[in-house]
Amino acid sequence: MAPAAAAVASSDAALSRFKLENDLRISESTAKPTEASQSDLQGEGEVPSLMTLVKMAEANDPSYHAAQAGLAAAREFKTIGRASMLPVMQASGSSSRNRQDREIQQGSQRLSDRRFYNAFSANLQLRQPIYAPEARARFDEAVALSNEAEVAFVDEFANMVIRVVDAYLQVFMTATQLDVLTRSRNDFKDLLDSAERRFEGGESTRLEILDLRARYQREAVQVKAAENAHRSAIAMLSSVVGGVDQASFERLQDAGGPLKLSRGSIEGWTNIARRSSTQLLAAESAVAQAEAGLGRAKGATLPRLDALASFGVNDSDSVNTVDQRFETGSLGLQLSVPIFSSGAGRAGVRQAEAYLVQAKAEYDAARLQLDQSVREAYDQFISVIEQERAMVAVKRSAEASSEAADRGYKAGVQAMMDVIAAKSLEREVALEALAVRYESARAFVVLHQLAGQVDEELIKTLSSALSGN
Repeated sequence: MAPAAAAVASSDAALSRFKLENDLRISESTAKPTEASQSDLQGEGEVPSLMTLVKMAEANDPSYHAAQAGLAAAREFKTIGRASMLPVMQASGSSSRNRQDREIQQGSQRLSDRRFYNAFSANLQLRQPIYAPEARARFDEAVALSNEAEVAFVDEFANMVIRVVDAYLQVFMTATQLDVLTRSRNDFKDLLDSAERRFEGGESTRLEILDLRARYQREAVQVKAAENAHRSAIAMLSSVVGGVDQASFERLQDAGGPLKLSRGSIEGWTNIARRSSTQLLAAESAVAQAEAGLGRAKGATLPRLDALASFGVNDSDSVNTVDQRFETGSLGLQLSVPIFSSGAGRAGVRQAEAYLVQAKAEYDAARLQLDQSVREAYDQFISVIEQERAMVAVKRSAEASSEAADRGYKAGVQAMMDVIAAKSLEREVALEALAVRYESARAFVVLHQLAGQVDEELIKTLSSALSGN
């Protein structure tokens, strides 16, 4: 199979998969009312899963609902375009009461009279295009518009999922930050209490106490800020999924441990993206629309041939046929040939050719940009994964250093400033490791979005990684 044919086949397969997934999502959203979903989430008193939150967002996100309505409207393009190539039947009729005034000149006399009569006419016509290249191009354009809407709906679903995932990760991150800062505050409180007791025994200095009190107060302020950030993250997640009771999210906790996200290869991700990327499929739909537009412009300059069949009934339909009834049937062909349009026909063709060149160039640019974006996203993902693994060892070393300094201080072989430095390092490393952890999860999502793989499998993978299952 030639590369171009292979690309078309792969994009057709991706479109078929997208259409099937869209049908499934629309059927699920119409089958499950919003109120029932919320009661299911709140009534059980369980910690909501990421999959549950996405389902909630499907039922409540207005942007997603707008895209759903747009898809339903765009799918009708295909029916409308097909209709231009199929038979069209029209019926017309009229009925009237008429008055006729006559004047007749007979020699030197002028005779006049008046009469009233009823008139009736009815006609039924059937038209079938036989050769209509413009109509065929309109159908091709309708198919391209419908495919573009399918891709746009998949893209909007991905954006909705990413909004939920971002808010979900932010809740996890702020909860873990709050836990780290709370433990750090408690550690400094214990150190301050210990220093005050040692000061009474003459084993500590006032400078150490003042330093520890300042550090403890700073930690307490940061804990307050972390609590506010956590509440804001919960409120944001609640808003994104539809105003669910925020108490449901307060029990969300990161299980810790490695996220175990699959790396894959750059070649594999690039190939998947070229087959399933919504950006590339949208650019491909634009090329198809431009090709159809060119066919429509050329069709407007070509002859059109239609088959016609009609049957009519006329009863006293004119002043010359009063009290007469006619039934007429006809069958034939109608040929329409454009002869002169002041240059509009050729101008339309040239314009459509230019649009096609533009669409193809934009497709090539989108393909190059996609390859570059996938490469950057993959490199970023690999980088943060390696950082996360490295930070695990750094975090263990910082924790060991803090414990050793604490034991040394209690044994009288370490100074208070050594303990303070070790505790501060442990706190900073924990926060850095936390930031890297969630950055790796976000990079994983971005890579899937570029590859057109934001689906239920991604949601399950993230949910499982964060819960430790």
